[in-house]
Amino acid sequence: APVKALLDSQLTLPSSDLLEGQFQHQLPFAIRDWAVFCGNRAYVPSDKATDAERILQPAVPWSRHRGNVRIAELRDFLRGVRLVENPNAVRDINKSSSSQVSRPWDVAIRNPLDILLMTSLYQSAGGQLFVKLQNETLRRDEVSDMVDLNGAVLIGWADTELNSVQLNDETVSPGIPSKTIVRLFLPVRRETTTAGSQEADPKAP
Repeated sequence: APVKALLDSQLTLPSSDLLEGQFQHQLPFAIRDWAVFCGNRAYVPSDKATDAERILQPAVPWSRHRGNVRIAELRDFLRGVRLVENPNAVRDINKSSSSQVSRPWDVAIRNPLDILLMTSLYQSAGGQLFVKLQNETLRRDEVSDMVDLNGAVLIGWADTELNSVQLNDETVSPGIPSKTIVRLFLPVRRETTTAGSQEADPKAP
C-alpha cells in the first residue's frame, strides 16, 4: 500500500486574505492548543471552543469553517491585543464603548510554546521594538516572510515523548510528564485573481 504523506494540504489564500480549503495530518499523535498562521491572520480556537475542538486528531480535516475558530490580525494576536469595555462610555458620549489594550512581551517568560511562537514570528510581532530582545541567535527559526508570502505554519502541543535521554545504557526519566512542541509548515496556493476576472487590454479603446 502507498505510504500516506504526513501532511495533506489543500489550503488556498484568495484575495480576501482568509484561508480556504483544508489540511489534515497523519502524525501518530494529536495536536492540542493549536494555532495556524497565514498571511496577516491568526486562526485559533475561540473562547467557546470545546476540548475536542482544541485538538487536531490525525486524519481529521481542519478548515477555518470547522466551527469555533477565532480569526485575528496576526500582529494583534502576537501582542496580546484585546478589547476592554469602557465603564464611563455610558455617561460620556464622546468616549468609545471599548478600547484596545496590549500585553507587553515578558522577556523572562518560560513557556516554551510562547517562546517558539515569538521566535517563529519575531518580525510579524514588531521585532526588537516589541520584544525588547535581539534574535541573532535564533534568526534561522524566523518564518515571518514564509507565512506572509506562500505558506502557513501550525504550532501546538503534542502529549508524546519524541526523544529520550540515555545514561549508561539506561533511559533517564525526567520525573515530569513529557511534552513536545510541534511546528509544521503547510503549503498554501495563493490565488491572485478571482474566477471570471480578466486583465484589461492595454490596446483597447
